[in-house]
Amino acid sequence: YNYIGGLQKRLPDIAEFDYNLQNYFKNIIDEIVSYEHTEINKSIINQQLEMRRAVWLKMNGVTFEREVANIYIAHQHEAKTTKAIGGEGGVDIRLWKDGLYSIVQCKNVRRAIDEPAVRKLFDTMHKEKASKAILICSGGFTHMARNFAKNRPIQLLDLNQFLNLVN
Repeated sequence: YNYIGGLQKRLPDIAEFDYNLQNYFKNIIDEIVSYEHTEINKSIINQQLEMRRAVWLKMNGVTFEREVANIYIAHQHEAKTTKAIGGEGGVDIRLWKDGLYSIVQCKNVRRAIDEPAVRKLFDTMHKEKASKAILICSGGFTHMARNFAKNRPIQLLDLNQFLNLVN
């Protein structure tokens, strides 16, 4: 109402507006302000996501794996990272939650992962007798990789998807 009152002082000709019209304009102004707040908040969230993404992209492989494990732990999973010697057949993290065992492979690389890597993880999932495989790759996945994972117990997460899950 202050805004409309200020308009009435600056433009005395509109002082005769009835209450319904004033209320109509107030609602329009409130909607505009609400929209602006929403857009500003989205912009801030996107900026924060980009800053977090930049931090994750600078991590070396072992740090990346440990931080992913820490996030799963924060989400009530039991998580154990494997030894950083590369002899675990592609399993970087072993997860347990609600009696289910899952394996996680982490790749902090700029390129998209192709279908053979997803197929290999699927084979490893069977060897490990895991109920699910999760592949987290900062560079994303090719169309062929995503097609292979469809209708299989494989979750493919690029870095943005993973960071959105964290929020």
